[in-house]
Amino acid sequence: EEQQVFRRLTVCSNGCTLEAARQICSATDALTGSIAEILEMLVDKSLLRQRGQTESEMRFWLLQTLREYGKEQLVAMGEVEATRSAHAAYYLSWVQNAASFLKGADQVEWLDRVELEYGNLRTALEWMLEQAVIDKKAGEQALQFCVTLGNFWEIRGYFREGAAFLERALTTAEGASIPLKAEALHIAGFLALIMDDVQRAQA
Repeated sequence: EEQQVFRRLTVCSNGCTLEAARQICSATDALTGSIAEILEMLVDKSLLRQRGQTESEMRFWLLQTLREYGKEQLVAMGEVEATRSAHAAYYLSWVQNAASFLKGADQVEWLDRVELEYGNLRTALEWMLEQAVIDKKAGEQALQFCVTLGNFWEIRGYFREGAAFLERALTTAEGASIPLKAEALHIAGFLALIMDDVQRAQA
């Protein structure tokens, strides 16, 4: 189980929280041991780094060399698709929850949280866009992901990247609902306007 957790954590781009590790590492095979204890054992073996003292603050990550080795093991065990799908599902759910806080009194705190997780969010979105070629549901999820990130992209200045993701998602999400497409087009147009691309914004 330590090996399982180690190799599956390699899909996380910027480390992950305890809750994320729990969801991602046990998506296809339930762990008999406590994920917190398994992570602690990996930290003790210097295979994993840890920051934070309380459960809500804890974050775990792999050094790049170890991560590359873990990725090789993930491929060898045939677990890439299942693990990346679990990673994408977790972060879609996470960002949808975070989005509800991006306009309230805790906006700055949650913008920082999204910024911290942005590497994982980008990785999850890339996976959904890759899968959209063969899975219509993934295409719609990718579009929903983009719509959810729209406010963050605008506030934190990710105009060009956000517009590029939206362009790709709109191309692959043929089966998405009309309201979702409309919202995505609105955000895409607004980002184009911010970048002073009036012609693109109108289109």
